[in-house]
Formats: sequence, C-alpha cells, structure tokens
Amino acid sequence: MATNKTSPSPAIPFRKVPVAVVLLLTVISGGLYLPIWLLTRRAAFNQLHSEERLHKGTLVAALLAFGLALLLSLYAAYLTMPLANAIEPGQQLAATLLDLVANLLALLALVPLVYQTFRAKRMLADHFNHNDHLQRDIPFSNLWTLLLLNVYLQYKINQLTHS
Repeated sequence: MATNKTSPSPAIPFRKVPVAVVLLLTVISGGLYLPIWLLTRRAAFNQLHSEERLHKGTLVAALLAFGLALLLSLYAAYLTMPLANAIEPGQQLAATLLDLVANLLALLALVPLVYQTFRAKRMLADHFNHNDHLQRDIPFSNLWTLLLLNVYLQYKINQLTHS
C-alpha cells in the first residue's frame, strides 16, 4: 500500500484502549494477544508516515506458532493430571517433550514479534518525530518496548491520541 509521503495526515489512525485492558488480554491469552494486537492495528501502523511496514505473514505465522505452543502446553498439562490412575512414566516423558516443543515454538514466535514491535515503535517515532508537519519530539523507550511490547506501545498511542 503506497502512502503519500509529501502531505501526511496529522491525525493518528488508532483508537484509545486502556492499557490495563491490553495487559489483561495479553496475560489471559498466554501471549496470543501480542500478535493479535499487532495484526488488528497493522493497517493503522502502515498508514503512518514511515518507510517501515508491518508484515502480515510474519504476524500470522507468529500467531499460529503461539497458538500451537499453547495447545501443546495444555495437552502436556492434561497428560500429567492425576486422574484415577497414577501417571505412567511414558506419559511424563511425553508431557515433558511436548512442553519442550511448546516452549521452543513460543520462543521462535516471540523473536519476530519483538522485532515487529520495535518496527511499530520506529513507525510511530518516524511519524510523530521526523515528520515536517508534526515534529512533536516524543520520546520512545527501547527498554520499555522490550519489556512491555504491545502494552507500552498502547500506552504511547493513548498519549498521542490524547494530545
């Protein structure tokens, strides 16, 4: 999608969402909300005056990997539930291996998601700090972006929509 680089819109194409809601959804979903958050805001990010773009394929792949990791973890937990019978050693081994695969999948999904989150941060900074029409000099923290990901970006978006 091509954007007009000569006269960008000063309006921010995002809606304000309480940070507590984003944090709660991220925690409750076991991390699934991070790629969902980026996917649902991808079009708005891509409208910003920036050379950067969020890529749908990366976000969808990460969402699928996170979803599969969550299912594998739940199944591993099911295998180790004490039912009427004692847990067999084979079930314990299978659960441990499933948990290991789930953790590896989640890690493999997290790396590109962190990269895409930093890309989204750069897009916001480009749009608001390096745009001739806006030049608002808004600070964006790399540390808070790394630690809080979508929660921090939503916080910054809320600040931008308020001002």
